[in-house]
Amino acid sequence: MCQYKSICNPIIELTTLLQSCGFTIEKQELKDWHFNEFEIEMKGKKLQLPVIDVDGIEQHSDNVYSCKCHWSVVKLKMD
Repeated sequence: MCQYKSICNPIIELTTLLQSCGFTIEKQELKDWHFNEFEIEMKGKKLQLPVIDVDGIEQHSDNVYSCKCHWSVVKLKMD
């Protein structure tokens, strides 16, 4: 039986924060249906990058963030 999968709240909060600072979503893909794991690529200017302090989000490098609950990833492309 198929069920609808949705993005977790920490990732929604992170992408909303980034969009409010001028970042745009370039790509969004469900990577693992079983674990509800998404990969999102966003583009923006490095000078627009806010301080990221979102509950449930870990920073893995300068441009990669993931949630602790589903291992969903947000990758940033910055000019």
